[in-house]
Amino acid sequence: PGGRPRRESVRSRDSRDGVPTASREVDRDPGTAHRDAGPLSAATPYGYGDGFTRRLSGAAYGNGFGDMYANGYTNGPGRMPLPYIPNPDIQHSALVEYGQSWFALLMLCLKRQARLEFTNYPAIGARIILNVATGMLCSSLWPNLPRDANGLSLRYSLIFHVCISSVLAVGGVTAIMFASKEVYHKQRTANLFHTSTYWIAANVFQIFPWAVIESGLFCSPIYWLCNLRKEFWRFMLFWLAAYLLNITSSVVFRMCAMKPTSMGPAAALASMVQVFFFLFSGYLQPWSVLPPGWLWIKWASPQSYAFSIMLINEFS
Repeated sequence: PGGRPRRESVRSRDSRDGVPTASREVDRDPGTAHRDAGPLSAATPYGYGDGFTRRLSGAAYGNGFGDMYANGYTNGPGRMPLPYIPNPDIQHSALVEYGQSWFALLMLCLKRQARLEFTNYPAIGARIILNVATGMLCSSLWPNLPRDANGLSLRYSLIFHVCISSVLAVGGVTAIMFASKEVYHKQRTANLFHTSTYWIAANVFQIFPWAVIESGLFCSPIYWLCNLRKEFWRFMLFWLAAYLLNITSSVVFRMCAMKPTSMGPAAALASMVQVFFFLFSGYLQPWSVLPPGWLWIKWASPQSYAFSIMLINEFS
């Protein structure tokens, strides 16, 4: 009555032994709670022990989490850690699954992922150096290829090597994705975001700008220094094939990290899948001599598409 915020007594329990430790008043006014309490207070989701287990509903709690989440509070390297917060015994009959819309949660996930992607300067430098160095190394091994029968064979092997390097350049995302699983499960269990918003945010920056930059830095010296067909539109098609292979390989590597419970099986699964794709890419074993029962696999291999595009682009 009178517009005053309703207040509710909250009793905290120590999650380790279940002994009540304190009582306090929580401001339930949605217009002031997230401003007065701060990001790591009663206006944010609580958790205990191994992570968040309960989420408070309402605009105040959604906004409080939004401030914390957008500012990059995670347990990842170089980020501010999530502190231990006891599990409160809160009687609240109006719990909802999500406090914000799907689009709002997507924006929060994108903001957080942008901070993770573009503030890790050693990783950015390593990605740039890796692709430039690999491109220059390949161009020095296949320099100025002749346009004869010998050059034809060398171009064939060069294009296959471009496919291999495009895949290996993003192999590290398996370890990155696996390292982030613990934080993901804690926050997803607390319904802080949809799985779809997290997955989109995890991949969108590989689509742009990383795949554009990586494939461009890698393909440019190879294409122009190895004496491939010197037409700009053919170079753009060559780059596009490497770009698409970069993106699909990144998604495959991330998927391989989702189910295993340790990094060893995740790395083994990622390696096995990529070896399987390369085996049916069309270089090691031509499709014309494959047993009929294996022919369908070439349509499932991203490497087969990239390899075919580059071959047609060069020899048509």
